[in-house]
Amino acid sequence: MMDGRDEDPLEEFFTTLIWEVRRRLHPRGVINIMRRLRSPSEKLVYLYLYFMQPQTFSGVRKGLNLGKATVARALKSLIKKGLIYVDGNLYWIKNIRDDGIA
Repeated sequence: MMDGRDEDPLEEFFTTLIWEVRRRLHPRGVINIMRRLRSPSEKLVYLYLYFMQPQTFSGVRKGLNLGKATVARALKSLIKKGLIYVDGNLYWIKNIRDDGIA
């Protein structure tokens, strides 16, 4: 509230929308996680899943134009590290706190 007036609902909506877009474009937790990842393929697959989840194995492979072995190795490593999980045939990113802990 400014000057005793109620905030315009449209202005409130856009303020929330801008905050959400910034959070998605500059995800501090994701950046912290990516710094800890070993290989470029792990980083690429993780970031792709972050923005495009859920994805199937072939969706990741085709979307990134990577070989089967590369995608399989990256996904296996990310699962082992507890950063992603599989639900049926779909790969998902685990919830991330701002400090980069899944």
